[in-house]
Amino acid sequence: MATYQSVGKNDHIVTEPHMERAQRALDAAELLAREGFPADAACRAHQATIHAERALLATEKRSPTTIRNVHRLAEQHFVKPGQVDPGFLPRLAALGSLRSSIDEQPLGDADVEDANAALATARDFLKATADWIGGHGYAQAGS
Repeated sequence: MATYQSVGKNDHIVTEPHMERAQRALDAAELLAREGFPADAACRAHQATIHAERALLATEKRSPTTIRNVHRLAEQHFVKPGQVDPGFLPRLAALGSLRSSIDEQPLGDADVEDANAALATARDFLKATADWIGGHGYAQAGS
C-alpha cells in the first residue's frame, strides 16, 4: 500500500508526493551510477518509474497495492492507449526484467551500459509523466 494518499481533502487529486518520490529515486539512481553501482542504479531507476506510474494512476483515484498492479494499470490506462507515448512499453518492460534479474537471481547484475539505459528510460518516463500531469491540469510540486 502506498504510504501517502492519492486523494486529499475535499476529494482533491494529489500527484505531488508520487512525483517527488519518483524524482528522489531517479536522483539516487544517478548517484549510484556515478559511484560505480550499476545494478543498484538500475533498480532505483525502475523504482522511479513505478512512482511516476503511481502519479498517473492517482489522477484516476487509483492506488494499487503492488508494483505489478501499479505497472499493469498504468500500462492499460495510460501507455497502451497513447496518453503517454506507447514507445515506453518495451523500455519499461526491459527495465522491469532487468530489475527482476538483479533482485531475484543470486548472480544477477548489471553493467554500466545497463545502468545507462535504465537511467535514460527513467529520465524520459518521468518527463513524459510530468508533462502529461501538467498538461491535464494537475498541480505539480513547486507550482
